[in-house]
Amino acid sequence: MPAPKPNYTELCRIYSRLYRYNHLGAIVGWDRNAMMPPKGNAARAAAEAELNALIHRTRTDPQLAVWLEAAEQEPLDETERANLREIRRDWRDANALPEALVEAKTLAGAKCEHAWRLQRQANDWQGFLENFRDVVRIAREEAQRYLAELHQQDFAERQRKENAHSENCAADERRRHAEDLSPTCRREARWRRAAQARRARTQSAGNAGRDASATPAEAPDNGTA
Repeated sequence: MPAPKPNYTELCRIYSRLYRYNHLGAIVGWDRNAMMPPKGNAARAAAEAELNALIHRTRTDPQLAVWLEAAEQEPLDETERANLREIRRDWRDANALPEALVEAKTLAGAKCEHAWRLQRQANDWQGFLENFRDVVRIAREEAQRYLAELHQQDFAERQRKENAHSENCAADERRRHAEDLSPTCRREARWRRAAQARRARTQSAGNAGRDASATPAEAPDNGTA
């Protein structure tokens, strides 16, 4: 019987729901771009923005963070671990953006694209520019928020590695201390001290023997004999 994975199962259930939301969003977006009469664009864009806000709220649900942390401790296989990493990445990306920005991006893009259909025929670049400014402004804000999130993730990862290194060093120190206090280590320390003492005595005796056997230098002949 496979081991239970309740938290990972909940994450898969939520992301299956997100897939269906995005599937619906793709159909609605295609219909607006290809089939929507001109006067229906604003209402359809508002509906798309509401759907994208719902998707965003689902992706940023705080409960996902709880399931993500708990799923890390579950017996997942290699494929499930990869899925978990992708879910965590998606959760972080979503949390970098506020819901209002997600809605504004949808509305600005729909307005600019729809107006461009007539502006292109009329060579109305000035009218296009007015709408495109909002698209660029929102894209820049989105990029800045993603960049800030990346910096925060990098800082958190460095802190995690530093903490792990400190914990490993402390564990090594505790292990060495415990080994030093063990009976075997105490015996080995006594043997090392005894061996060092024997080597010192042997070396001292050897030096004394060489000094005693050395021939004294002859006195110089000063011609008084």
